[in-house]
Amino acid sequence: MLIKKKLRIGSKLIEAGKVYRVYKISFDKNNGKRERTIHYKPHYQNSINGSLVCSIPECSLEHTDIRRPITKVEVGEVLKYLSKRSNKKQEVDVVIAKTTLNLNDVYETARVAKGFWKEKKRKDVNFTKSKKDVLEMAINKMVEEVALVFGVSVDNAKQKITVALKNYPN
Repeated sequence: MLIKKKLRIGSKLIEAGKVYRVYKISFDKNNGKRERTIHYKPHYQNSINGSLVCSIPECSLEHTDIRRPITKVEVGEVLKYLSKRSNKKQEVDVVIAKTTLNLNDVYETARVAKGFWKEKKRKDVNFTKSKKDVLEMAINKMVEEVALVFGVSVDNAKQKITVALKNYPN
């Protein structure tokens, strides 16, 4: 994914729905060329990822699914999309949904979450544990980015997403 603006210390990155913060930029020689290496670590640390640090040559970023966070306006559009009625009838396949969630695209993640939410609300559908797990995974993939953009806690961001989905008309 292409990152247009040059990264600096403190820049935020999104990878697999998680927010990372650039904490160091080093210059390394590779085949006689001086190359910038971006070092980053989780912005929202917990007991599982507290010691995690990552690095990648800047020239390799375009070959990955690492991207910059979306804007506040775009997050607002995503939340509005989650609560808006759509006439599209869509059965969401669990395997395809999991593949879609790995794209690191917040719009596709929102589409998956909305599709499974609609299915969960239907009375005539057996909402299996695997579908419930994918719905939870989709929500969790959006939580950190929403928290970062709105400047709220992860719990408040999850609540914003859940409220948007609950406002979806039956």
